[in-house]
Amino acid sequence: MAPTIVGRNVRFSYGPKTVLDGVDFEITPGKFVALLGPNGCGKTTLIGLISGVLRVEEGTIRIDDRPVDEIPPRDMARFLAAVPQFNPIHFPFTGLETVLMGRYPFKDRFGRFSREDIEIGVQCMELTSTIEFARRPVNTLSGGERQRVILARALAQQPRVLILDEATSNLDIRYAVSFMATVKKLSRTQGITVISAMHDLNLAAMFCDEVILTHGRKIQAKGAVRDVLTKEHIEKVYRTPVQIERSNGRLTVHLEIPDIEIARYL
Repeated sequence: MAPTIVGRNVRFSYGPKTVLDGVDFEITPGKFVALLGPNGCGKTTLIGLISGVLRVEEGTIRIDDRPVDEIPPRDMARFLAAVPQFNPIHFPFTGLETVLMGRYPFKDRFGRFSREDIEIGVQCMELTSTIEFARRPVNTLSGGERQRVILARALAQQPRVLILDEATSNLDIRYAVSFMATVKKLSRTQGITVISAMHDLNLAAMFCDEVILTHGRKIQAKGAVRDVLTKEHIEKVYRTPVQIERSNGRLTVHLEIPDIEIARYL
């Protein structure tokens, strides 16, 4: 079962600049949670704190009531995996070799991959529809294809928590929707908790269960998508006018042109 992740009075600064201050949150097991907010609002920082890459300055973050900074990296890698925005791969590793990197925390003391490791790697490539890239060098794949291979690598860790740090930012619409649909399916069928820092409000509305909306060093709103992605919240945080459409149980955010003079040229 996926763990509960709880943050209390979390504070973090980069030098003199405080990015998060007095932040409280709780992420329940098996939920697909979007972290939303303007650039520089602390989304990636919060992900770094949850994953243990960064250390909390004040307050606590606990995973199953265990402080994150007390979890050894090897243990963390066995239940939490991440898909970053950029995945520069400069060497001609094949798709399967890349996916098997996710099995490093489980290798035996001689550093070898077991038959089980290879079977898990192949299964993860099948789950993400990347098995056709098993023997192809990853640096020859398109951005969307490569990102799905990186997702397979993360799944090879057999994580209970999957973190996406703007993982669809460089993908076109087709690949972004396909990627998010795959993650949603895995969250539902395998009970994986997904935490996704992202910018696309409509992708979040389409696939996520809950939203944490950050701005000005604080969490401005958190809860179900329908309760957080409101006209009031979005306009306050993003400072741009929007209209919210609700139809057939689906929520869509429409941008409005704030400047009449600009609108004349559109």
